[in-house]
Amino acid sequence: MMANLVAESGGNKVQLSNLEEALSRAFRAHDEAELQKLVLWQRQMKTRSANKEKPNRPEVAFLFPPAETSSRQPSKSP
Repeated sequence: MMANLVAESGGNKVQLSNLEEALSRAFRAHDEAELQKLVLWQRQMKTRSANKEKPNRPEVAFLFPPAETSSRQPSKSP
C-alpha cells in the first residue's frame, strides 16, 4: 500500500480513495459534531447581551485539523 501512496502520477492511486473514505468516515462525523458544538456556542455568545452570563466555551477536539489554520497569506518564494 505504501508503494501506491508514493507512486508517480498515473500510478493508480485513485484505488485507495474508497478505502480512505471508509476509514475516515467516523472521524469526519466526529469532527462535524464538534464543529456544531462550537457553532452553537458562537451563536449563543452573539445573542446574549453584555450584562447576561455567557456560556463557557465548549471543549472541542478535531481529529482532522483544517489544512490552513492561520489567516495570513502564504509567503512567496523569490
